[in-house]
Parts: sequence; C-alpha cells; structure tokens
Amino acid sequence: MAAARKRIEPDETVPLQLSQAERKLLLEGCMLPPELEGKIKICLVKGKRLVAMLTLDEVEELQGCVAAEANHTEDRKYQAAMDRICERAETLLDRHTDQEGD
Repeated sequence: MAAARKRIEPDETVPLQLSQAERKLLLEGCMLPPELEGKIKICLVKGKRLVAMLTLDEVEELQGCVAAEANHTEDRKYQAAMDRICERAETLLDRHTDQEGD
C-alpha cells in the first residue's frame, strides 16, 4: 500500500535537490519558462547540493520540460542526467499534493 501524500497549500514550495552540473544542464539545455528558470538560478546551497524551492505546479512543469529534453537527445549521458532529474521531480509529486481530498 502506498504511503499517504502530504497535503500542502498550492503556493507552498517543496525542495528539489540538484547538483551544480544538473543546474547547469537545466539552465543551458532546457527551454524553461522565465519564472522557472529564475528559481533554478537562485537555488539555495546545502552542502554540496543545491536546492530549488518550487511549487508542485512548477515541479510538474519542470518535469515536462526535462522529459521532453531527455526524449529528444541522442546523447546517452545527457539523457541519463535528465532522467535523474525527472525521477527526483516524480518523487516529489508522488509524496505531495496540493489538491483537496488526495
């Protein structure tokens, strides 16, 4: 049985962890909407990781951009990096909801 999803407010943010290299790939390789790009640019530093604070809608939007990028490349290393970001985003979406009754 799957664990219950944590209910958060629609404007509440969740932390998406990124490495410096992943952040660079997102900023240089993906066509992100300006607001989302801005949030990736201003990540918090936590040890060796970066943390982007995103709403669930932004996580979903980022995941779509990254998945499209991963699906349209022939570079296996780049695709694997994009897939890792997608998986992290999917985990956040699986663990949280901003919908009533979920």
